[in-house]
Amino acid sequence: MGDKYQLAPAYRTRSVHKHMLMKEVKQRDFDLVFLDLKMPEMDGAKLFRRIKTIKPKLPVTIITGYPESDMMAQALAQGPFGVMNKPFDESDIITAVNNFLGITQRR
Repeated sequence: MGDKYQLAPAYRTRSVHKHMLMKEVKQRDFDLVFLDLKMPEMDGAKLFRRIKTIKPKLPVTIITGYPESDMMAQALAQGPFGVMNKPFDESDIITAVNNFLGITQRR
């Protein structure tokens, strides 16, 4: 999977291959991350911990189809910005981004 850019009103999104993820997190300034909890060959909870170690203030929204799992409990212990349960639709993503924008604008 290569980089994917999608146009959204005043926002740029980026999809990152798993092998490049930590390098991207270290080198780039992201405003918000959407992270799937369960991915092929990856543990989202462990990846979330690594992200929080590198950039503790980076807001991460966890996406999960397993809200009652041990992996989700591990992720929740790290204090994600938000959680989105699968299945979700475009309006759920817009709501999550608007919540993020509302909080950051109040700071």
